[in-house]
Parts: sequence; C-alpha cells; structure tokens
Amino acid sequence: MRTTTPGAAVAAALLLALTTTACTEEEPENEPLPVSSRDFPDGQWPFTVDAGNLTCEEVSVGTALLLEVGGTTYVLNGPATILAEEMGWERMHLIWADDPADSRNKIPTTAVENYAKEHC
Repeated sequence: MRTTTPGAAVAAALLLALTTTACTEEEPENEPLPVSSRDFPDGQWPFTVDAGNLTCEEVSVGTALLLEVGGTTYVLNGPATILAEEMGWERMHLIWADDPADSRNKIPTTAVENYAKEHC
C-alpha cells in the first residue's frame, strides 16, 4: 500500500495552487505615463497643453498611442485615429501646436511617438 506523507500532500497542494494562479492571472494593465513639455527639450513638445498621461493600448488594428489631458483622450497615431470615433477619443488636431518657424505647419509628433514606443 502506498502512503502519502502530510508534507508531500501540502507541497503538492501548494504547487497546484501556484500553477493555477500563474495560469489565470492577467497581464497588468498598461499604466499611464505622465509626460510634459519638460521631457522634450528644444521645442519638440508638439502640443498646446503642458502635460498629460501617455498610454499605449493594443487594439484590433495595432497599438494605439494616446494622450489623456484633463479627462479627454487624444489620438496620437494611425491605429488610434482609425478607432477614435468608436472609442470616443478626440483628434489630436485640437491640441496640436503650430510650428513657431512656420505657422502653416505643425510641430512633428515624432519625438512623442518614439518616447511612447520606448516606454510602453
């Protein structure tokens, strides 16, 4: 007859609990990243607002880059723009700053997009 010691039973139960927990835990949500004009020297901050929270969300069409300012979420890239209306996100143009050297153009968003890709 085979017997199981209490220690072995406890170890098996603990292993089962850890395995079950590891399989059912979800990945942590992408935490918003506070960003401001101070993070982008030399006039690279492309917005008329001084600061916001940057997030990246995996969506059906790629990774949506978003900037939340005062309760409003603005789209920063193509995948976010595609889903803007459906998700209730605002167009970036509402806060996109004119280029001081030529008001016919906007300040490029490349620096913020690269920052988001590095930190998401």
